[in-house]
Amino acid sequence: MSGKPIKLILAMAIALATIFAVTACADEKSKKKQQENAAYERLYDYIYEDQYGKAYEEAQQFIELYPNSKWMDAAEYWKCYALQRAEAAYKQALDCYESYLDRYRSSKWSEDAEVEYAKLVKSLAKSGDPKALAILEQHDIDVDHTHEEDELRRQIFWQVLRDGNDELAVETLRRHYVETSDKSLRLQIVYMLHEVDDPAVVDFAIEIANTDESREIRRHAVYVLAEFADDDDPRAIDALIEIARTEEDRETRRHAVYAIGEVEDPRVTQVLIEIAVNSDDEELARHAVYSLANVDDPAATDALVQVLETTDSFEIKRAALYALMEREEERIVPQLKELALSQEKGHKASELRRAAVYALAEIDDDESVTEVLAEVFRTSEDNEVKRAALYALADRGGKVAMDLLKEVASTSTDPELARAALYALADEIDDEDIDLVLEIYQNAEEEEVRKACMYIILDIGGEEALAALSEIVRREPDSEVRVAAVWAIADAETDEAVEILSRVARKDKSYRVRRAAVQALGEIDSATSRKALEELLRESE
Repeated sequence: MSGKPIKLILAMAIALATIFAVTACADEKSKKKQQENAAYERLYDYIYEDQYGKAYEEAQQFIELYPNSKWMDAAEYWKCYALQRAEAAYKQALDCYESYLDRYRSSKWSEDAEVEYAKLVKSLAKSGDPKALAILEQHDIDVDHTHEEDELRRQIFWQVLRDGNDELAVETLRRHYVETSDKSLRLQIVYMLHEVDDPAVVDFAIEIANTDESREIRRHAVYVLAEFADDDDPRAIDALIEIARTEEDRETRRHAVYAIGEVEDPRVTQVLIEIAVNSDDEELARHAVYSLANVDDPAATDALVQVLETTDSFEIKRAALYALMEREEERIVPQLKELALSQEKGHKASELRRAAVYALAEIDDDESVTEVLAEVFRTSEDNEVKRAALYALADRGGKVAMDLLKEVASTSTDPELARAALYALADEIDDEDIDLVLEIYQNAEEEEVRKACMYIILDIGGEEALAALSEIVRREPDSEVRVAAVWAIADAETDEAVEILSRVARKDKSYRVRRAAVQALGEIDSATSRKALEELLRESE
């Protein structure tokens, strides 16, 4: 037998509260749709963050749970994509892409799958893989000769892959690009640039990104440049900076910003600041804000604070707030305080207030933060924010924090807040604090708080805990709490515990409690407990 872990109790309480809240606010269909959306967002986030192992697992789970999802083709593609990168399982990934192209030929992701498939074929063929070599040798078997443009496209595609001369490949692709007016062929040529490892690709991609009449083709040329920007190619970075500043097509601009978001360059930082502060494209501004979170530059912090103070967009404000949370900047305390104390109504405002409270909790070197959190608790009308403030105060510790938590746990008429205060205290309590827990127990208005106190005492253990639990059994009106206390006392397995349990078995007014005491005595394997049971048996005859 062992005491109930406080952290487990806390986790269960939070989980149950969340489940009940969701059930109350949405019907089952809406809830499933929210879960599906959240699952796909997690998958995409793992891909974006290069966490391919997690992405592969998330994709498999998504496919299993949501077979009818509108994102099924995307999830299947990301599964292959992640498998290729997470485990370097190239042969399995090749099979995955083949299966994908058979099933999702009309998907918008099929062209990306073809490019990845081609990369694998080329790579495996170079290493002597028989299947890949056979694919290269037999590439024209399945050509549909009734579609001349498709046939030409495939011939160029496989010619470049099989050639192995990257410089010649660029010349060949450029020639065909200049000669054709067919948009689909030009797009295919841009796809093939991903396969060519030659410096001339950068200049060619810049030319396409700046001059092609098709927004889609310019956008894919940006993807090509992004690969070179990842390798710190200055030409690619310069081009992407200019596109991020001047490109009229919003989607192309977004991808240019995505591409340079992790490039450590003062010019990039300046572009991100300009976009974060001034852009009317919410998605673009939000991504610029997230990118600035990783920039170690005071100018970036200034820009994030400016965004936080001036934007009317909830999404951008939240992005700026979370970005600032990562920085743990003392000088943002006034902005965080203003947000945390806001009385604006609505779910979004509540979320921002909680985030501001959590951000305040991360700032270690500013003593005023504890007073700010206490003020947030006292003045906020939002219970979620109040709970967040209580946990933040517990993390910070100190007399002001502990006094407030003790007061709330003992006197609050709100059961949720009283329990939250006690749970927040639990992680800060040690063996010397048993009197504090007893004091809270004695003053607590709420039955659930008294039960929680008993579990904390049980977790502390020792002789003082045994005496305290004995007193609880004697005075506690709730039989459920007394039963739990009985088993906690038995956990000590001492002669003192046997004496207490014997008294309970004789005198408690509740049959359930008396029976629990007898059963607990039976669990203590000692001469004293056996003697106590024999005496109880004689007395009952």
